[in-house]
Amino acid sequence: MIPAGHITRWAKNAPWPTREQVEQDLVLSRLIVEIANHPLLGDELVFRGGTCLHRLHLPTPRRYSEDLDYVRVTSSGIGPVLDALREVGDSFAAVRSHFEGPIDNPAWVGRTPPVP
Repeated sequence: MIPAGHITRWAKNAPWPTREQVEQDLVLSRLIVEIANHPLLGDELVFRGGTCLHRLHLPTPRRYSEDLDYVRVTSSGIGPVLDALREVGDSFAAVRSHFEGPIDNPAWVGRTPPVP
C-alpha cells in the first residue's frame, strides 16, 4: 500500500475526486516509467492512445483513465515481452510494498527512483 502522504502529495498533480483514483493515477504513472525504462520493453512497446496524449502532451489532466495502451514495434515472439512485463509487475509490487522514497515526486517521472 502506498503511504497516505504520498497520495496526498500526488493529488496536486492528479486532481481526481477520490483518493483511490489519485492512488491509481500514481501507480499508472510509475508503471509507465518502469515500462519505458526497461531494456526490452522500452524498445519493444510504444505508449499510445488517449491516456498517452493526456499524460504526455497536456499540461493539466482533463480526463481520468484506468488503462494504458501499448503497441509493439516488432513482430517477434511474444514470450520475452510477457516475461518482461511480469518482471516489471513483480519488481514494482515488491518496491511499492516497501517504498519509503519519493514515489510521488513528479521529478522522478522519466527516471528510475531509488530502490530501498
